[in-house]
Amino acid sequence: RLISAFKDKFVKNPRFEPWYKHDIAPAIIRKYRKNHHDDSESVGLQFEDFVRYLGDKQFGDHIIHWLTYAELCAPCDISYNVVGHHETLERDAPYILKAAGIADLVSYPNIPPGITHYNRTKVERYFTGISQRDVRRLYARYQGDFSLFDYQRPAFLLD
Repeated sequence: RLISAFKDKFVKNPRFEPWYKHDIAPAIIRKYRKNHHDDSESVGLQFEDFVRYLGDKQFGDHIIHWLTYAELCAPCDISYNVVGHHETLERDAPYILKAAGIADLVSYPNIPPGITHYNRTKVERYFTGISQRDVRRLYARYQGDFSLFDYQRPAFLLD
C-alpha cells in the first residue's frame, strides 16, 4: 500500500495535484534527507525519505492516502458486515455487490494483471538501504493495520 501511494503521488502520475511533487516532496526532503542541499530537491523524493516521513508521528498523519486504516475507517466505531482485502478484491467484489443488493446494477471492472498481487521482491527492492530503525518505526505505526487485516508480521524486513 505504501509503495503504491509513493509511486502514485510522487513518481509516475503527473495528473495528481502538483501539491505532492512541488510542496510535500520538497518539505519531506528538507526535513528527512541526510546532507540535504537545495539542489537535491531536483533529484526527487526517494522512498527512504518517504519512510522517514511516515515514521514521524508529528508529520505523517495529515494526508488521507497514508493514514492507518484504523484511523481512516474507524473499525471500533462502525460495525462492518464485510472486510475485504486488496489481494482478494476480484473475489470479494462480486460478493460485496451481491450482499448490498446491487449486483444487477453495478459490476466491478476487471483489474489488470499484477495489480492486486503481493510482490515480495518489489518490497525488498524498495526497502533495500532503509535502516532497521526506520523500518521498525514504520511497522510500529502500521502494526494495527497488520492485526486488523490479519497480515503476517514482515519478518524479512524486521529481523
